Amino acid sequence: ALNPEKWLEFKLQEKATVSHDSELFRFSFDPSTKLGLDVASCLVTRAPIGQEVEGKRKYVIRPYTPISDPDSKGYFDLLIKVYPEGKMSQHFANLKPGDVLEVKGPIEKLRYSPNMKRQI
Repeated sequence: ALNPEKWLEFKLQEKATVSHDSELFRFSFDPSTKLGLDVASCLVTRAPIGQEVEGKRKYVIRPYTPISDPDSKGYFDLLIKVYPEGKMSQHFANLKPGDVLEVKGPIEKLRYSPNMKRQI
């Protein structure tokens, strides 16, 4: 479902309050497809921030690691702590079901293979 070279739009299916400053966001995609995120990988999100300047859009970009099961099909979950001054977390807080989030990935932080280290 992801593409490391291209920004794709994922629709917010639902959101739920987890605590006074954290929310769970579920984004949907083709129900027959897995997200395609390996262990120790993340995805990158972007959101337009502010006004266009000279015909160019300014974006805030942040990495996140989904908390949903990697084998889940058709959705992924992000748990976001909402900061009062956080540009991206405020963008998340203002999303409503049906809105879309631009995502790119996976971004591999470490290629993990079983038993590659004796101890962690």
